[in-house]
Amino acid sequence: MVNNNQKEDQEKELSLIDLLIKLKPIFFLVKRNVLFLGIAVILLCAVGVLRRPKGKYLATTTVLLKDESQGGGSGLMSLVSAYGFGSQSGITFDKFKGIGSSDFIIKSVLKKKGSVKGKEDVIAHHLIKHWKLDKAWKKSRKNLFEADYSVAGPNQDTINLILLPKVKKLISMSESKEKLLRVIVTSESEDLALIVSKEIVDEVIKFFKISSVADDVNTKNLLEARIDSLQKDLFRTEQEYADMKDQSYQTVKSKGLLENIRAERNLRILNEMFLEATKQFELINFKILNNNPSISIVDTPNTPLRMEQKSLLVILILYSMLGFILGFVILLIKTYYKTVLNFLKED
Repeated sequence: MVNNNQKEDQEKELSLIDLLIKLKPIFFLVKRNVLFLGIAVILLCAVGVLRRPKGKYLATTTVLLKDESQGGGSGLMSLVSAYGFGSQSGITFDKFKGIGSSDFIIKSVLKKKGSVKGKEDVIAHHLIKHWKLDKAWKKSRKNLFEADYSVAGPNQDTINLILLPKVKKLISMSESKEKLLRVIVTSESEDLALIVSKEIVDEVIKFFKISSVADDVNTKNLLEARIDSLQKDLFRTEQEYADMKDQSYQTVKSKGLLENIRAERNLRILNEMFLEATKQFELINFKILNNNPSISIVDTPNTPLRMEQKSLLVILILYSMLGFILGFVILLIKTYYKTVLNFLKED
């Protein structure tokens, strides 16, 4: 047993020695060409530094989405819900993300005005200049180069097709463990990152605010028309009842009494309908006036924005390794060809 262990140790030592013997020419090759390898490493490091991507600014807006699905509200809002006006389903992360990245919202943002480097213009024009699309269009697509994005038309539609995919890449949304939603806009321009971030959140909140009361506004208009109609009917019925009372004063005929009873009944029904419609109108009007989407902005981006950029040290390490490997491969190829040429000459 001891002999077997000794044999195994001897075999390991021999294999290690064999490996070192095989690697010895490589060590000598590297030693003889240290200068060449050093130059290769320096050149590749220089390339890495020159090709280092520009830093990107991160504009982060933190939003709290309130969950209204678990409660009916309080006070008068509970009464409004009890009458079936509005929805209390709440706004979810998926809804916010879907609306925020929709073409409709992004088009609305592109039409907004903002200041970049002290120049006021629509965001679409700022983005076109930032991505240097205007220079490309000047030669090949003059209609787009001369187009005013704020004017609706075919040119605006074409520009939308070009800008929308690019803008969507700038926007990312995530949900934290604390159920907070973060809207992050990334851009090489600090001003653009700030403007787009602000407008995206504002447009989404505006969308939810309008959509949350759209049905209620329609119902309010219908109720308003109904109240006007009931007022006219009520006024006419009151006049007819008053005239009937005057005509049937001290009458004891059954026919006259029956007509009075019918008129009183119609008047009472109209009054109840008018009161009910008025109550519903006041409730829904209160809801519209006090409507606030269940979104609260917790934190907004402020200058200076945080910049995200690849570490220079990491780039130098990676390109140093790449330079060494590339230089070593060139040396191996060079040595191989020398060996082949020497072999051919000897033949």
